[in-house]
Amino acid sequence: MRLLRPELDSEFSDLIARLKNLKERYSPVQKSLLSPIEIVTLRRDLQYIPDRAHRLTLRLEEDSTKRFQSPDEINATIVKVYYATDRALGDETSPGIAVFENGRGGGKLTYGEAEVSIPPRHQMGWLERPSIFTFRTTTSDTKKYFVVTASTVRTLDEWRLSVRNRQQFLGTREILVFIHGYNVAFDDALMRAAQISKDLQYDGITACFS
Repeated sequence: MRLLRPELDSEFSDLIARLKNLKERYSPVQKSLLSPIEIVTLRRDLQYIPDRAHRLTLRLEEDSTKRFQSPDEINATIVKVYYATDRALGDETSPGIAVFENGRGGGKLTYGEAEVSIPPRHQMGWLERPSIFTFRTTTSDTKKYFVVTASTVRTLDEWRLSVRNRQQFLGTREILVFIHGYNVAFDDALMRAAQISKDLQYDGITACFS
């Protein structure tokens, strides 16, 4: 069974071959017969081997770490969150991402479903989000932060049908509903619902009212 990736296996074999070649070329008997040029070559080879071995060791360590990590430690986890909100739909809504304002929409409920990406190294109880000093271009980095990657508005009938289909797919009718407190942005509510669902290892439907 091959334990190394082909390129690492090849590099490792090459390093071993170089060591064997050095041993054969510079045996105790031959060392006393080396010319000045051969001594320079030997010094270069001896300097090359430790550096090559060190770099190969680092690559082997990185490869081993990746292979023995669980999928959740490598890839982001996607949690589907169904939502209902009486917030006003924002003007900046773009395809695939519905944006809601902090203000209310006159009592009208809007239904939809969102997908929240949870970073691979998520720690229970934490909502990994960038600080206010983080560059804007990095705030959507799903390897580091919670990110709402999709949010689609549905009619009530579409929403109900999607929920029923999801229940059949999951094999359960249980629903976890998150209702937040005062002064919480819509996306933050979705991410918190996803975080609670993830931390509880919840197998049912995750929903949020905001």
